[in-house]
Amino acid sequence: QLLTLKISRDRAKQIEEKKNEEKRRSEEDTEFAREWVASIEEKRQREERERIAASKRNSEMREVLDSQVHDLEERKRLQMEELER
Repeated sequence: QLLTLKISRDRAKQIEEKKNEEKRRSEEDTEFAREWVASIEEKRQREERERIAASKRNSEMREVLDSQVHDLEERKRLQMEELER
């Protein structure tokens, strides 16, 4: 009977250890998934900030170019007026 009891205890201990190991792995998998999702979200936010910054730069560049074109057109108009006199 003592041998049976010892075997039973050993088996119960093995089962408990296996459950603990499965729980630990599950927690690790959950943590990995959380970190993975967080990294994807960080990447999405970074790309969005970069897109907004690029859009702003493009808009500013467009304004500068529009201004330059306007200045050139005005200069050309004034030159044409001078030639007509």
